[in-house]
Amino acid sequence: MATSLQRRVLIVNSDQSVLLTTYDVITEAGYAASLMSYFDHGLDEIKRNAPDVIVLDYAWATDDNSWSLLHLLKLDPMCESIPIVLCTGAAREVDDLKDHLKGIGVIPVLKPFRTDTLLIAVANALASSSVPQAPKNSSLSHDPSATGPTAENPARTSSERSKFF
Repeated sequence: MATSLQRRVLIVNSDQSVLLTTYDVITEAGYAASLMSYFDHGLDEIKRNAPDVIVLDYAWATDDNSWSLLHLLKLDPMCESIPIVLCTGAAREVDDLKDHLKGIGVIPVLKPFRTDTLLIAVANALASSSVPQAPKNSSLSHDPSATGPTAENPARTSSERSKFF
């Protein structure tokens, strides 16, 4: 059960196994998480969840659903300020759009990635949108003199996660 101090992460992906694995990573780091597949994508559900950040999967060549959802989120006044971590293998496209993505609050994470990379991106997204707050079980810290969270000892599970997505 989420506490009022836990930051809320909405994970959006069409692959059930990736949804569940990402859920485990996010919750083990101390965040509250909810899941959404593209098949139920709609802004009403996102508004009900009221996430602090969205982890959105994007397969550039074959995935119009996530790009459409990203576009809808940024057009909606109630959702436009929600930071988004965009997980993708589209390195060239992300590089071409990096300034635009940064300007609309999207942090790209290139696949394959380590779980600590995802957790750092989530922490950075949260820090960019509000007062930084590390999850309760995480060793991510915030140095007020730095530009964002640091990851000297990124959150790990008992099995010392180093798997790639």
